[in-house]
Amino acid sequence: MLARFFSRLLQAPEMPLVPYELLPRAAVVRTKIEMPPEDVWLTKRMHDLDICSRAQAEKMLSAGMIKVNGQRVWINQKVDENSVIEIASRKDTNTKLFPIPESVKIWKFYKPADFTTTLVDPYKRKTIYHYLDTTKFPRIEVFPIGQLDYHSEGLVLLTNSKDLAEATEFSFSSLLRKYEARINGRIKQRLIDEICTGILCGGKKFRPMHIWAPKKDSKSKNVWVNAALTRSHPRELRSIFERKHMHVNRLIRTSYGPYKLSGLKPGEFVETQIHLKLHKLLFNYYKVKSLKE
Repeated sequence: MLARFFSRLLQAPEMPLVPYELLPRAAVVRTKIEMPPEDVWLTKRMHDLDICSRAQAEKMLSAGMIKVNGQRVWINQKVDENSVIEIASRKDTNTKLFPIPESVKIWKFYKPADFTTTLVDPYKRKTIYHYLDTTKFPRIEVFPIGQLDYHSEGLVLLTNSKDLAEATEFSFSSLLRKYEARINGRIKQRLIDEICTGILCGGKKFRPMHIWAPKKDSKSKNVWVNAALTRSHPRELRSIFERKHMHVNRLIRTSYGPYKLSGLKPGEFVETQIHLKLHKLLFNYYKVKSLKE
């Protein structure tokens, strides 16, 4: 019987091969379910669109970098799918695209000598906050922009925005600061040239500082020197001359970035406008800070 089965199998007609493309397939029906439009939070919408994270969106909102339907927004709000979201570009130069909240204020202050710019001094010395308490300065919390050491005097900017104060201390901040230093002693041109190129003094290499046109005081043995610094601290200027056995008996900051002392007397202050350069600094500050989070 088994032999008969195999003989019939061998005599069966050969079945034709059917190409794979012609094989029947199950019909696939794709239906699109229309969901009713829902309002979502702006930060979530930006995250869903792969623009940035929610944390970054919050930082952009606080910096005023976002517009919704042409209106600048400062706080998170709900938007729909038809809302137009705009983000300020880094290349823009208009202050409207580098906004600072209207509540942020800035003052120019002539810091007198023998005051620190810190909130609390470990040596119990007087700070500028002790001095401001004796004046008609507004009773609000302020932060110094461009600190000066205890014995130095001159322009210090004050702001009620902690973020703005921190932005000026970041590595991308290169605001030019100008000083006038009165030095007891004679200064040779060779020393000035060495300071401008980065002097090696007392085993320490100092960063280049731009110093020019020493002006001798005819009434004394002092010499006035003008200096322009970006990265260097005025303490370094003092240190160089002290290592050369010359005493800096007065150091005055005359300008900080776009702001100038402009006739202020020691202890005086005046409210001023926020310059475009500070707008850009705050913009970069929020961008760098959001990337680190």
